[in-house]
Amino acid sequence: MELACHFPNRAAFVSGEDLYSLIDKYYRKSIPAEQRDFHRGQIYSCPSFYFRPEIHVVRAKWVDAKQQNALFELQRISMDEFAKTTHMPLHSPKLQLEADEEFISFRAKMRKVIVFSSKTEEWPLTGVMLRDECYLVVPMFSFHDNHNPKWKLKTRAYGYKELFYLPEDISLGLVEGCVRFSSANVVPKQWLIGKDVCLTKEALECMTAWFHFYLTDVADSLVQMILEYRIDCLKKIDEQFGVG
Repeated sequence: MELACHFPNRAAFVSGEDLYSLIDKYYRKSIPAEQRDFHRGQIYSCPSFYFRPEIHVVRAKWVDAKQQNALFELQRISMDEFAKTTHMPLHSPKLQLEADEEFISFRAKMRKVIVFSSKTEEWPLTGVMLRDECYLVVPMFSFHDNHNPKWKLKTRAYGYKELFYLPEDISLGLVEGCVRFSSANVVPKQWLIGKDVCLTKEALECMTAWFHFYLTDVADSLVQMILEYRIDCLKKIDEQFGVG
């Protein structure tokens, strides 16, 4: 595909920190069938986790003789302590934990996410039971006034492989921010609440190429063009704020 197909706005692009303007339009209204079938590029809301270096596990302090009731507490543990047989296995109608497993606790919040994987296929998990239908999603993070202004400009200028800039669209209820590839997560479809908005084909193709670059460090022709354009953009930002 010609680069002009990816970036129809390229001729109007003015070199500077507005490299994101190569994409003419980022969003559009989606149709019900697209949301219902979880097409790539569809925007939903779902619980999004905060991943931290430390691990907190949910440990049972007390379990009754029939293992129908239990009292739990959060404990911070080291990686050396993870999944060691330091607790009794739990087997109850609504709860099962083997001796070499742990329940991990994460902080989470409802956040807009973009479906990034294609439609799943059914396959048996055990016997006749099918495995859960899940999708890879990338979370959307909003820019705030207290965020570093240089960081925001560099994000707009494709300054970071793990970040993809997203402008605001007030008419669709979307604020300025970015997606963070390093926080991509797999969630069951039941968690996804539709927003009737999705990325345009142009924006999705560009984000996919940038994600592939993040994963492999291999730049296709589209990414190579971005990397060439961003040299001047990042230079101007460094001149404005200083290198660093």
